[in-house]
Amino acid sequence: AMADPSPPPPDAGPAVPRLGLDLRLVPAALLVWAATAITLATSSTTPLGWMLLVAAVFTAVMAWRRQASTVALPAVAVTVAVSGTLIRRARAAAHPIAESIDGIKKTRLTLTTTPKATEHGATAEATIEGLPGRVRVFGDDRLLDHDRGTVLDAYAGISASERPALSGVVASVRGTVDVVKHPDDHIARVRDGLRDAAAALPTGPDRLVPAMTLGDERGFGAGDQEMMVDSGLAHLTAVSGANVSLLVGAAVWAFAWAPPRWRVVVAAVTLAAFVAVVGTEPSVLRALMTGIVGLLAVLLGRRGQALPALMAGTIVLIVAFPDLAVSIGFALSVAATAGLVLAAAPMTHRLLRIPVVARMPAPLVRAAAVALVAHVATVPVLALTLGEVSHVSVLANLAAAPAVAPVTILGTLAAVAALLGLGPVVAVLVHAAAPFAWWVWAVGHAAAGLPGASGEMGMLGLAVFVALAVAAIAWPAVAAAVTVVAMGAATVVITLGWHIPAAPPGWIIGACADGGRVRVVTAASLDDAHAPSLPRPCRLALERGVAGHVDASEVEVYATLDDVEDLVGGNSGAGRSDASGPDRATESTAFTAVPRWIVVENCGERARGRIRTAEGVPVVCPVRDGVHALYPDGAVWRSGAGKGGSGEGGSGKGRSGESGTMGA
Repeated sequence: AMADPSPPPPDAGPAVPRLGLDLRLVPAALLVWAATAITLATSSTTPLGWMLLVAAVFTAVMAWRRQASTVALPAVAVTVAVSGTLIRRARAAAHPIAESIDGIKKTRLTLTTTPKATEHGATAEATIEGLPGRVRVFGDDRLLDHDRGTVLDAYAGISASERPALSGVVASVRGTVDVVKHPDDHIARVRDGLRDAAAALPTGPDRLVPAMTLGDERGFGAGDQEMMVDSGLAHLTAVSGANVSLLVGAAVWAFAWAPPRWRVVVAAVTLAAFVAVVGTEPSVLRALMTGIVGLLAVLLGRRGQALPALMAGTIVLIVAFPDLAVSIGFALSVAATAGLVLAAAPMTHRLLRIPVVARMPAPLVRAAAVALVAHVATVPVLALTLGEVSHVSVLANLAAAPAVAPVTILGTLAAVAALLGLGPVVAVLVHAAAPFAWWVWAVGHAAAGLPGASGEMGMLGLAVFVALAVAAIAWPAVAAAVTVVAMGAATVVITLGWHIPAAPPGWIIGACADGGRVRVVTAASLDDAHAPSLPRPCRLALERGVAGHVDASEVEVYATLDDVEDLVGGNSGAGRSDASGPDRATESTAFTAVPRWIVVENCGERARGRIRTAEGVPVVCPVRDGVHALYPDGAVWRSGAGKGGSGEGGSGKGRSGESGTMGA
């Protein structure tokens, strides 16, 4: 869009042949990446990093003397990367905070990423003055009240980082924090203005609009993040190349009337402003560097290629920020981009060889090719690092694709309006983006709720996946036929309910959701007369109970976790719910004894996955986590709208205990 092509004159000779695939920078990028990761992963007392440096210097000198440029370039790049990493590691070891490891120290932290909710609070990355690299910071939910760019004074527990990191430490914030400096006014106006306007939207769009536009996930709870990961849509909230392409492309299109150099300037300004607002996440840095290389290629009149630009950006970024060499987000971003560059067009041509697909609209075929290639490219990274992959990623991304661009563009326009102080315009734009954001949210929930949406993948599973991917690319028509058969079989399984896990035998009390309310039943009451009144997932999961006496004080049902906290504090009976069922386990309004089990209708979006009261009583959330079953020994099983499902450890029956404590 930024080029200004013109047809060659008749006497210009033959057309310039199309350039082949330029792989010259690939060895240098891979060697720099591997050498930096090894240097970070080894202890500072291990001489492996210095050995790599010596080998790189020796290779560079020998290659220069023999004028072997193809060998000299990777050797020089590795020399620069390893030496820079070693120097900064030495500086980190000499920093005063290194003396406070396993202790508590008052520390000034500058948040460099937006805090995100975790199972036990929140986490973010921060910098400490004079300390190279970034420090992972952990805290409670109050950390979510602050944004990227905030400078905090806090007492923090300092410990050695278990993951490879340039700084070598992590910080756990204790107690309250003092805000020394708020983020830049302009950036804060954009981020807070968009977030405040989106807060008036329905659940789902209220957090997706800021997340998909600016990567602001402060509104996400741990369950929301898990849903996005399980559905394979997490990349939509990790602002990356797709967002950059949409925004820069829109800016260039708006200036289509201008000369090419003006369009390059517009693209550069848009790129810089966008990165200033969204921050420097690994995927953003990768997109930034690739975009800069592409703009330089256009400015200099070079027939640039995407792969050399990607490799050059990778080398520069790892040299400048060594922590990226061990960042999963950066690896996923590079893998996905490389896959799209190398295989998106060939995959499109392969799909068009299938007769049915050839009759489909071209944009849909291209979107399917992009989703397939991105999935195949990132699965090895996920399998080798996290060990879990989303099995529904392709379908979810295809379903969500039509809504992604409208949310991103409308959200960005709303952010610009927030910068200009146009509150009513911001409200109109976020409400215009809301239906599209709702669609992405609905697709994510539906995909994450499918049986086997995500799961573990070891080396054997990875090898099988790669073999199937190669076979599918080689014989697309056969792969399409097999996919149709597999989807038909899955439809039969879901229709018959075979995918719904059943609680192990021996439960005495069960709880499940029915239209947003809680149904509590006992095994003794679940006969042929009462069972049909239960929702189908509940009926199929609670098939093998054991009749027995259940005391009225064994189970209590409450509306919210706040009511349970009142209970722990001694206000028994507060907030009792009207939950119904074939056999209510309790009918009293006050306890005569501590219950063995507490059921909560609305646990909130940021509640932990496993909760106990201070007295050790399990607190369960059937509306959020699916069907639950209680056993005579106090163990709890859940069908689980989560990763664990029915096999979350515990005893041999597949049950699991609850963990995490809720104070009064």
